[in-house]
Amino acid sequence: MTDKNVKNKEWVFYPFTNDLMFCYVLSNNPDLAKELIEIILGIKVDHVEVIVPQKILNYSIDSRSVRFDVYMKNDTEIFDVEMQSSSVKDLPKRMRYYQAAITCDDLNRGEDYNDLKNSYVIFICKKDPFHVGRAVYRFRMKEDDDVVTDYDDGTYDVVINCEGNDTTLSEELRNLLSFLKDGKPVDNFTHRIQNEVEQFNQDPSFRRTAMTLYEKIRDASRQSKEEGLQEGLEIGMQKGLEKGIQKGDYDRLLSTVDYLLSNGSFATEEEVCEFLGYDFNEYQLAKRQVTESDV
Repeated sequence: MTDKNVKNKEWVFYPFTNDLMFCYVLSNNPDLAKELIEIILGIKVDHVEVIVPQKILNYSIDSRSVRFDVYMKNDTEIFDVEMQSSSVKDLPKRMRYYQAAITCDDLNRGEDYNDLKNSYVIFICKKDPFHVGRAVYRFRMKEDDDVVTDYDDGTYDVVINCEGNDTTLSEELRNLLSFLKDGKPVDNFTHRIQNEVEQFNQDPSFRRTAMTLYEKIRDASRQSKEEGLQEGLEIGMQKGLEKGIQKGDYDRLLSTVDYLLSNGSFATEEEVCEFLGYDFNEYQLAKRQVTESDV
């Protein structure tokens, strides 16, 4: 794609919370990456030697690979920072798997377990994944009945809720949360980040990469939804017929929606209805009627 093609495309501003922009800014600015970690964790990081954007770990041929947004490490610590724009239901298990991948990659054959670096998996979420309202969630391994028992395995999970508001947090962290929420820089650190964001948005090379990537994602998503829709319609109709024709179309619709949600084609019932061209309010009424008739 030429620069002319880029200019002719509808202009899209990619904020820091865009996962690709997030990776570009931090991987190209070790000082910002280091300071971001320090602000979130409230610790002093000696230095950062390696910053790898979109690092992929696959420690077994038949295991599921992991793609980290920004992977950083030094002599004693490993940091994985993820920008999570959409909601995730499996966040704790996902963080567990990320920690496992980091651990397996960190220890070489013949090394002692004590050689394992401390590892921090940090998820920055635009929505509160736990619906508790806290701005920062910190998790460590603890003994069930005696919290003072020392069980330091060196793994730390941290979840940032950009919608949270906690006055007990440091001013730097509160400023960062505010910036992540509305994109408006409020201090020196967030202004430095925003300057990088604006520069990358003006960079034709970055914009070509971003547009190509998101076009591929849209194409893949569209194909997946079309395939899922066709399969869902067939299965849904079959399930509707098995239940009987007295409720006919309603059963088929409900079965189709259930299937498309279960296979991951869509995240919500409303998204499925929109894709099917079916009024969501009518769908909810139909679902209520079918449920009441089954009681």
